[in-house]
Amino acid sequence: MATFVPVPAKKVFKGKLRNKIFLFMALIGIVPLVAAAVMTYYVVTSSHRDDVAKLEAATLTQTQGEIQSFINNDILTQTSVEIPYGGNIFATSSVPAQQYVLGQTLGALPFLRSEEYVNLAGTVTASADRNDLFGSATSSSLSSSSTNVGASPAFQAAKNGNDYLGPVAFVPDATGKNIPTVTFASPVKDSNGQIIGVIAGVAALDELQTIVASSNIGNTGYLYLVDQNGALIAGGGFAGDVGSSTVAQIPMVQKVIGGAPALTAATQMRYKNAFRQSVVAAGAPMNEDGQYWGLVAEWPTSEADAVIDALLLRDAIMLIVVFGLVLLLGAVLALIIVRPIDTLEEGTERVAQGKFNEGVSIRTGDELQELGDSFNDMVMGLKQLEQLKDEFVFVAAHELRTPVAAMKGYLELILEGTTGAIPDATRAFIEKVIASNQRLIQLVNDLLEVARSQAGRLTIQVAPVDIAPAITSTLDELKSLADEKGVTMTYDAALAGAPLPQVLADADRIKEVVTNLVGNAIKYMGGAGSITITHELAPAAESLTRDGRDLPAMLVTHITDTGLGIPKEAQQKLFEKFYRVQTDKTKDITGTGLGLFIVREIIEKMGGTIGVVSEEGKGSTFSFALQVAPPSEN
Repeated sequence: MATFVPVPAKKVFKGKLRNKIFLFMALIGIVPLVAAAVMTYYVVTSSHRDDVAKLEAATLTQTQGEIQSFINNDILTQTSVEIPYGGNIFATSSVPAQQYVLGQTLGALPFLRSEEYVNLAGTVTASADRNDLFGSATSSSLSSSSTNVGASPAFQAAKNGNDYLGPVAFVPDATGKNIPTVTFASPVKDSNGQIIGVIAGVAALDELQTIVASSNIGNTGYLYLVDQNGALIAGGGFAGDVGSSTVAQIPMVQKVIGGAPALTAATQMRYKNAFRQSVVAAGAPMNEDGQYWGLVAEWPTSEADAVIDALLLRDAIMLIVVFGLVLLLGAVLALIIVRPIDTLEEGTERVAQGKFNEGVSIRTGDELQELGDSFNDMVMGLKQLEQLKDEFVFVAAHELRTPVAAMKGYLELILEGTTGAIPDATRAFIEKVIASNQRLIQLVNDLLEVARSQAGRLTIQVAPVDIAPAITSTLDELKSLADEKGVTMTYDAALAGAPLPQVLADADRIKEVVTNLVGNAIKYMGGAGSITITHELAPAAESLTRDGRDLPAMLVTHITDTGLGIPKEAQQKLFEKFYRVQTDKTKDITGTGLGLFIVREIIEKMGGTIGVVSEEGKGSTFSFALQVAPPSEN
């Protein structure tokens, strides 16, 4: 036998209004917050990009000026020669003077590697070389003494009064290190400003390494200088080796040696440098005699964006915190708004159960409180109406009881022949009237019982009792009815072979309960069948009653039949007043619909519970549980 556990019907709370309020409040708080966060992110990142671009541009501009100053003021200006007196320094007798001037110039300017004088006819009249390592560097554009270089671009440019700077060439020194060099040429003028010759030579650009390497951006940003082919002239950081083309294919290098500047946030680039490190880059071209050198600044994003990353992280944390607070406040506000509605819902459930003794308490100081007060007024009105109805039912049933009983008595006397013999047809009619009168008596008795229960006048004397004698006595009374219907009744008045414990109940009321349940089982058997009554002991449990009470140890009585069964949807309403199961098989069975309501009222007033388990077409099991009497009372 399955254990019967009486569980109350639970409210299914969907929480739709609460969810809507919560979602609405969350949207009100979060949408502007997210919009502000997105706008802040855009403004901050845009401003940060502008700041980075300005810092890189300032560094590039300063370094570009230092490089230009070295080329113009050191290489070209300091190597220019002006003859302060008349005479021809390029005459044959002036060669010692020329050698002297050249030697003095090489001694004064350490970046010079070689230098020579060329007359206007293009003939080299004198030359000086710091060492022989640079001979190959000059052979392309300069020649030894007495050599004619009149067709060289350097001579032609200087002869026409212009300074000349040639392409960069990389020459290894004694250690194998590449040294960037450049050929130059300047006009030699007399005191009248007339060009009387040309001075040309080769200058080393290793001074640029000092200039470029000393230009830093932050702690990790660096600059590098490349020639028109993308070869490295000077650089710091991750630029690579001088003379190498490590950076030639970098987008920013390609851009600046093509003559396009990139000094603004709109033109700066972000990419991975030659060593696969993410950088933000800017660049400036340098036009040297039609050759575009490129000066590039690269700043690793790990440092360049460190401030903005920290700021965005702080903002993200603040956004998450505020987001959480909005959700929490939204949930609290939704709870505050919905709580009075929940209170009203609980009140309507009590009213639906016929409980009018308790109103609702809503103290919000607004329309919800007014609604609660109106609800309480309605409950009070329903309570008064219920009292009037109960009083009317009680009075009506009480007044009907005497006449219907008298009618039954007189009709029975007629059937017994007290007034004389009656025809068989008349007897049949009178028997039908007596049967209807009996149903009317049962209805009056049930109405009286319901009225007493509703008015609190239902008398129940709870005491420790033995339940078995009451059940046995009831079955004996119903045996003739069961035999008439072909129903067998079996009762096991033991508990696993042991005597039943006493229960706290009213013995007469137990008989009333069993009479109703077994009588219903016989009535709804639908033909021959069987009824079995058994017991089991249920341990103490918490909050399993319909009204939420805890349960002590209970003796459960199961009344199982093999009858018609009860549809699942009808089982929830089975214990309500005036409810009857209406199916094709039960439509001809008479009843008041009050019996099971009265049974539930009696069981619950004795501190017990009642429930049903049924499957249509396979029978039903009605189970009621009563408290086991304490040992001292047993």
